[in-house]
Amino acid sequence: MLGQRIKERRVKKGFTQEELAQRLDMKRPNFANYEANRTIPPSDVLSKLADILNTSTDYLLGKTNNPLPIDNERDFTESLELNDNSLLDKYSLTLDGKTLSEEQAKLAIAFLRTALRQNNND
Repeated sequence: MLGQRIKERRVKKGFTQEELAQRLDMKRPNFANYEANRTIPPSDVLSKLADILNTSTDYLLGKTNNPLPIDNERDFTESLELNDNSLLDKYSLTLDGKTLSEEQAKLAIAFLRTALRQNNND
């Protein structure tokens, strides 16, 4: 299913395998293996694919049949631009069913921001 959905979205967006492989900084045969379900893309590549193809990783993985990213996900992502206090006022962060303390939440937000910056620099 993953390969089929990648191909479906690639064709819909008008990319060739070569073009999409270049955008992912890989060779076309490696990308073709994803569409043929010979290999599964690592999570970072899957995330980049979803962004380029304007879809969600959940759709590519078959967890939803809606190919468009969910607005709530976009809203949450955009809200990360708020400062820590505004973010904590707007959202209650939980992990494994337990609400994080303000200090824990600030550490989690700092970790996410660092990870995103590092990912954007790669």
